[in-house]
Formats: sequence, C-alpha cells, structure tokens
Amino acid sequence: MRSAGHELGSHLYRHRSALNAGLAGIGRDIALNDRFLQEVAGPEFRAESFAYPYGEASVSAKWRARRRFSSARGVRPGLNRKLSDQDLLRVLPADNAHVAGANWTTILESVARERAWGIVLAHGVDDSGHDYSCPPDRLEAILKAARAANVCILPVGEVMRRIAKASP
Repeated sequence: MRSAGHELGSHLYRHRSALNAGLAGIGRDIALNDRFLQEVAGPEFRAESFAYPYGEASVSAKWRARRRFSSARGVRPGLNRKLSDQDLLRVLPADNAHVAGANWTTILESVARERAWGIVLAHGVDDSGHDYSCPPDRLEAILKAARAANVCILPVGEVMRRIAKASP
C-alpha cells in the first residue's frame, strides 16, 4: 500500500474512546500502535496522522496527538481549510452508513471552488454491504468526480506538509 502512495495513519491500539483513556493511557496506546505498525511496515515507519477511535477527542487526546502527529481527524463531516483545527480535522464520509444521497460531484466542486480539502473516510473498500465499508464503484465515482473537478488527490501527511510550507 505504501509503495502505491497510500498513507498508513495511527489509532489507539486498543480502539477505545479517548474520552475514557486518560493522558497516560492515550500515550501507551499510541506507543503500542507505533510498535505494531513498525512490525507491519518496517522498523523505520512512523505514522504522520492520527484518527480518534469513534471520532471522540478529549483535550488530553488532542494535546497528545499534537505532540506526536502532524494532524488528527475525527468523524465530523465537513471540509478543511488552511486554518482548520489540525488536531480534529473533518471528513467526507464515504461509508454505507453515512453516504445516503451524497452528491460527490457537488461536494468535490465545492472543494475546488472554496480551495478547501477533504478526507474521504470509510473503514474498508469492499462489496460486503457493511455499514462502515465503501463499495469499490463508489470509490471510483468519488475519484472520477475529484478528477473532473480538478481536485488534487494526496495523502493527509502531504497536505499537511504543503500547508506548513505555505504558512508564513
């Protein structure tokens, strides 16, 4: 996946809500997840971005995420801009549970028009019908709409580097 340009982000290893984990627990779970990802992706691997389990972020979790990652995301829908909260970025849900009636052409035209950016979110890409999966044909339609709107498709880490580089 990485060699194809995809980004692997981090999560709390035990997949528990940050609202109940406490600062020390969040730190331990991030460290456990770092070790797991290094076992899978190689000892040099270091995730750049973080996703809060269930989208639930506490002040402690945001503080910890800021010190370890270039960005963190929740699950609240919306677009991101240069001055968005980098420790609680918004998403564009593409999963079966949240996508009903989404007009991706309109959404991605808004991204281009507003000079915003979005994180397309689904827990899997497959035809299982699972609430948190995105069928491959939907993902293809999203990619087609992005190309038609002239929206650049990048991993979150690269977006954050470009934002940091453009900031005074």
